[in-house]
Amino acid sequence: MKTIYAESSIHAIGAFIQEHIEQNWKVILRNHPLKLLKAYEELSEAAYGVYFQLLLEPVIKELRKKGFRMRPKLPGDLNISREWGEENYRERWIWTAIKYADGRDCGTIVTAIFHDHTDFRIPEMPLIRTLMSTAKKEVIDELSAISPDFARAKDTKTEYAEYLEYLAGQSVQENLS
Repeated sequence: MKTIYAESSIHAIGAFIQEHIEQNWKVILRNHPLKLLKAYEELSEAAYGVYFQLLLEPVIKELRKKGFRMRPKLPGDLNISREWGEENYRERWIWTAIKYADGRDCGTIVTAIFHDHTDFRIPEMPLIRTLMSTAKKEVIDELSAISPDFARAKDTKTEYAEYLEYLAGQSVQENLS
C-alpha cells in the first residue's frame, strides 16, 4: 500500500485513497452484508453512508495521524453533493477539502459513488479525483467543467427541498379534490 506523509500532495493522497478503495471496496461488501442490508432496509439510501464509513475509516485515521484536516470528513457533505442517472445506476459526486496540519490548503478529494436506488448495490468501484482548489464555488465550477451531468444536477439539499414542496403541493391538491 502507498504511504502518505505530512507534506504529501493532494495527488499523492488521492492515489493513496484510490489504492485503498481498489483493495477494499468489495471486501467491505463481502464482510458486512447483513449490516449493510439491514441499514438499507431501515435507512434506504443512507445505507451507502454506512458503507463508506466502513470503507474509508482506515483512510481517515491515517490522514489524521499524519496531521491532515478534512472539512467535512471523507467522503464529504451529502447536502452539497450532486447525483444523476437512472434509478438502478446512480452516480454521486461528493467532496472533502484537505488541509495540511499548519492550515494551508492541500486540495480537494472528490469521490464518485456509483449506487442503486432500487436495491442496495454498488455496481462499480468508487473513483477518486483530485482538485487543487478547496473553495466550494471553485470546486463546483471545476466539476461542472468536467461533467455536463454534474453541471445539470442540483445539490442534494436543493433537490430534497423541491421534493418536499412537490409533496406539499400534492397534499393541497388532494385536499381540494
